[in-house]
Amino acid sequence: MKGFQTVIRFFACAALLLALTGCWDRVEIDKRGFVVGVALDTAEQTGSSEKEDVPGTKIRGTFQFIVPSGLKSSSGSAGSGSAGARRSYFNLAVEESNMAALTAMLSSRTSRSPYYEHLKLIIISKAIASNDSMFSDVLDFFLRGKEMRRDMHVLVTDGKASDLMRVTSLNENYPVSYIESTISNTDETSYILPSSRLGDVHEHLLKPESFTIQRVRLSGGSITLTGAALFDGSEHKMIGTLNGENTQGLNFLMGQVKGGILETAFKNTSIAIAVEDASRKIKLAGDDGERLKFTVKISCDGTLIKSTLNTDLLDKAQTGTLEKLFESEIEKIAQKTIRTLQQKYKKDAMGLGSFMYQNHYRKWKRFSAEWETGRSLFAKADIEVKANVKLRRIGDINRAEEE
Repeated sequence: MKGFQTVIRFFACAALLLALTGCWDRVEIDKRGFVVGVALDTAEQTGSSEKEDVPGTKIRGTFQFIVPSGLKSSSGSAGSGSAGARRSYFNLAVEESNMAALTAMLSSRTSRSPYYEHLKLIIISKAIASNDSMFSDVLDFFLRGKEMRRDMHVLVTDGKASDLMRVTSLNENYPVSYIESTISNTDETSYILPSSRLGDVHEHLLKPESFTIQRVRLSGGSITLTGAALFDGSEHKMIGTLNGENTQGLNFLMGQVKGGILETAFKNTSIAIAVEDASRKIKLAGDDGERLKFTVKISCDGTLIKSTLNTDLLDKAQTGTLEKLFESEIEKIAQKTIRTLQQKYKKDAMGLGSFMYQNHYRKWKRFSAEWETGRSLFAKADIEVKANVKLRRIGDINRAEEE
């Protein structure tokens, strides 16, 4: 009997030991350094490194850490806080030849081990984004890291990415929070792209198709997200930018418009609608063996928010006239974007290649090899845009003043 009890105790102790092994690598929360944002720039070799320099261009990484105790004390004020208030964040900058060495060097500069599971934002400078090997290597590090999440935002900036880690806002506690909040304003404007997530960028890198990434810039002490960075699908590097109007056209062409204002001219003044819903459909309209013809149908519903004098908005004929004007405006904006993509860059960032692959695969096999290269068949494609606008509401009043 005693022997049996001894065996039971032995196995009970062994089971407890197995349960204890789950905590062998734990780190207390107050010992972690929470990284919420990373800004990446190039840095030329200086010869002052602590180890022998690796040939090539160095990467300068600026890491933004959160100070949890400072978030509460600086609530309602800028991240730097007022006199007597604790800072809610701090930045650390290090330089190395690759991302792995960069993060290793970072660990030697801070008392708390860097923790990346709360990383929200990666800002990449144009210098890195325009270098195919550097851009791919940078993203590869974030994609492989065990603490990294695929839903973090990726942005490209023309200037120094590190400058954006110091921008201040009166209603956010730290710069990354300010930028992240602005990214989500796609319901209010169609001049910015939908959020470019790390997972989405990875999918584009796995396919030989061109794509765009959100672009961020400093402007008068604040930020602006209008425009987009255009990437070559075969070389996986940034080749140019789209301005705000081109980005609006691209959003319409890809069915990505969630809201915003659309303006057009009427009776020597301007009128505008607030876009409530928009969608697009692509149709292959022709194929002569050398040139494809597409029809892109864009549907848009909106509310009139700016009218003009002497316009009876209850008259169907007059509202029909306004709808036609907005349809022409959408078609004009979309065609400007198409000309930019076809004539200036010769890159299909509007997804026609993906449409062919998914819906007309046999035909696509004949064109895919030279769609963006060689004969540049995308640049030769005939693309017709047809818009259909419906004014669902005219606002709360019919007239703003007496005629």
